Amino acid sequence: KFRANEENDRALMPRDKGVLFYDHLDRYLKWVEQNRSNAWAKKQRLYAETNFKPFFGNLKLSRISPYRISQYVESRRRKVKNVTINKELASLKKLFEKAVEWRIIESNPARTIRQLPNDGVVKDRILSLEEIERLLENADPPFRNFLIVALLTGLRRSELLNLEWDDINFDTMMI
Repeated sequence: KFRANEENDRALMPRDKGVLFYDHLDRYLKWVEQNRSNAWAKKQRLYAETNFKPFFGNLKLSRISPYRISQYVESRRRKVKNVTINKELASLKKLFEKAVEWRIIESNPARTIRQLPNDGVVKDRILSLEEIERLLENADPPFRNFLIVALLTGLRRSELLNLEWDDINFDTMMI
């Protein structure tokens, strides 16, 4: 009953059709910083500053169409791999999803844009014990501990670089 009333209240709220893309982007990035991990927030800010702002400009949010988003995807295809574009597209979809939720626009223009085929090449290889020993023997001392944590945890590079003391539980010896 509470949810139904909340939906009805939201339906009665007027939409704000004059919100500019940059203003919504800033509001969205603040929400991301408050509700998501630091690493994810940094990545979203990077997408916003280096890709979204230059391409979309400061249009009214309601003026950005699915066609314009598909143009963005095509422009990025000339520069980066599909896997990167898919990550950016997921970010755009969430950005517009929040605009719908916050009653700024009626529908998500990125909703109908499909992901591109995955062209990321993953070359996983497990190091032999001899290779691990050689790697650790030849590593500079300050970097050796970093390598040991990487080898023992399997954390990604970005996860290792963004690791903070609060992420480590010394009682249970868990990251």
